[in-house]
Amino acid sequence: MKTKLILGLTILLSLACSLPSQLFPQAEATEDVRQAAPEPVAQAAATPQGEFVLAPQIINIQMLDEQNGWALTADQLLRTWDGGARWYAIRLPGDPILGYSANMDFSKTGWGWLLTFKESTDPNANGILYQTRDNGQNWTSNPVPFNSGSLSFIDPQHAWAMAGLGVGAGSNAVAIFQTVDGGSTWKQVYTNDPTLANSSDSLPLGGLKAGLAAGSMQTAWISGTTYAPGQIYFFRSDDGGQTWASVEVPLPPGANQETMFAVYSAPIFMSLERAILPVRVYGEPSMLNIYTSQDGGYTWTPSLSPVPDGRQSDFFSASEGIVWDGMKFHLTTDSAQSWITVTPNIGFGENFALMDYVSRTTGWVVTGDADGNRSLYRTTDGGATWTVLTP
Repeated sequence: MKTKLILGLTILLSLACSLPSQLFPQAEATEDVRQAAPEPVAQAAATPQGEFVLAPQIINIQMLDEQNGWALTADQLLRTWDGGARWYAIRLPGDPILGYSANMDFSKTGWGWLLTFKESTDPNANGILYQTRDNGQNWTSNPVPFNSGSLSFIDPQHAWAMAGLGVGAGSNAVAIFQTVDGGSTWKQVYTNDPTLANSSDSLPLGGLKAGLAAGSMQTAWISGTTYAPGQIYFFRSDDGGQTWASVEVPLPPGANQETMFAVYSAPIFMSLERAILPVRVYGEPSMLNIYTSQDGGYTWTPSLSPVPDGRQSDFFSASEGIVWDGMKFHLTTDSAQSWITVTPNIGFGENFALMDYVSRTTGWVVTGDADGNRSLYRTTDGGATWTVLTP
């Protein structure tokens, strides 16, 4: 399962940009996730549950396959069993107000998480982490010691969190946490906020952090954007988040030390060894270059075929993905080495908000207009023909 990527004011919320939930069996805290095996797949509910919602205003969507998926509105968690044609509100303990900062990550194994935050300017205010093990039929909840951020679960018990502590003048203070008990308790392992005790600068304060992806309880990556030319903001820790070091990433073809770059998501792990990192390369025109790793995220190679004016990307296997350029879709089946252009029958234009594909044929697009009205579309032919599901 892949995680969708959503850019917030302080952190790109990723349970959308963190390590996809392979959801491995319980492991020792130091075990490398790449040596584990997936859990048996849990069966989805046979019949719809929850209250039917007419024309929901969807702000985030995560489909698990052609029929089953989840979505968020500003105040509801939704579930579909028919490809998004109908949506049902799932009731959570305490009936929380979700807001636009809520963050979800669900898996075909039946495990899922929903992270909600309070309306507060205090970065230390408690958020709430909701967890299900049975496709949303039952939930538990625990407070988390941060009020913004992103999660990266390694297995149902072990996870990392990167919490935003404030943004200003191109800088972004964060705190890094870990849990070994499914989110019931969290230990802070790092901060780069110079106003706090035990602050460190191995992860620079400068740069807007996009997200965190974890490979084990020892190894994780953080990507982001800095305003310094010739630099791709990308760091790795191999000691459980205690220290961070810059990852040497080669510049893409045509770039030089004057080129500006931006990374809007954490690296996306499509398998135990293969990972993807979309990098925006500014120029005339700007390009979206898809970096790939074949060794679990330790070395990275830029594509020789970037997408001009590429804006959003979504990969649904290690070699297959799609990029939206504002007018057309670009499909790859060979890890971004070549692209097939697909022109949609609908001019999404600037109303295009996000997309979620589960295969080279089947995907969804959410649009939003200037009045805040949001619509959901589905394609079953790779993006050429779209049908509106929730006008």
